[in-house]
Amino acid sequence: MKNVTIALFVKDRYHHVKLCTKFLQESLEVEGFTFRTLVFDDQSRDPKMEDLFEQWYNPDVIHICHGDLLPDQRIGYARQMAVDVFLHCADCKDSDYLLLLDSDIILTKSTIAEAIQDYDMLSESLNVGGYTLHALRHIRDSFHIEGKLYGIATLTGDAHILFRRDHLEKIGNHFSAKSQGFADNQIKAIYDAGLQYYTRLDPSYQVQHIGFGEDASTMDRDKPFWTMRPYWTQDGSKRVIKVDGFDVIQYVEFANQSGGGLKAPEQYLTINLKNERPN
Repeated sequence: MKNVTIALFVKDRYHHVKLCTKFLQESLEVEGFTFRTLVFDDQSRDPKMEDLFEQWYNPDVIHICHGDLLPDQRIGYARQMAVDVFLHCADCKDSDYLLLLDSDIILTKSTIAEAIQDYDMLSESLNVGGYTLHALRHIRDSFHIEGKLYGIATLTGDAHILFRRDHLEKIGNHFSAKSQGFADNQIKAIYDAGLQYYTRLDPSYQVQHIGFGEDASTMDRDKPFWTMRPYWTQDGSKRVIKVDGFDVIQYVEFANQSGGGLKAPEQYLTINLKNERPN
């Protein structure tokens, strides 16, 4: 049995969280895997969030207190806390894998399991120190194994990073409030340990980013590139990645109509999921 801890990072954006939660928690269980989700809540102010937490995650919600850190610093601080909990908390001692997951990512348990199987397969012959389910750019040394294309990701965001416990114990926890919210320091530590950071390029995993659009970023930056569009395939065709059960084309239309990504999740839920959990 492979035991997986999912660290879900939340900062308001109720409808993003609600949509992400539906796909993650209602997806079918995977034989040979167990999943536990820990929510790291960055002082969400929407009262509906507490009801959502109680319905899906109670009591596995950790409320983050971070003083006066800037928005991007808080992201790094939350990652640091999640890795510390995974490595040192007694409740996580039996967990073999940690997935750091943002709450504007759509995926299912089967996709997580598929990525873990690839991660373990690569680890049998390569020096793997971490694995991302989608690399935005900065790929080198791509290669094929059994018809699938993999590569080394030299730089990426940290919206969906997988770590194995033995790899984290070797590398250590290098996330911090000083890392400006991204995995750069952790990836550098992977390379310093003589390991590499991998991803699968083709076929793409069924994982989609819904936090795009001009109003979608919660960080103090001018239109960062990762918020401007949904995820595309990485085989050169630039097709939008599809997730079973999620109409990404319709979602993109909603985002375009509303001028960004904050209203699109509510529109999508209202039309497609109004009679389904969570309420």
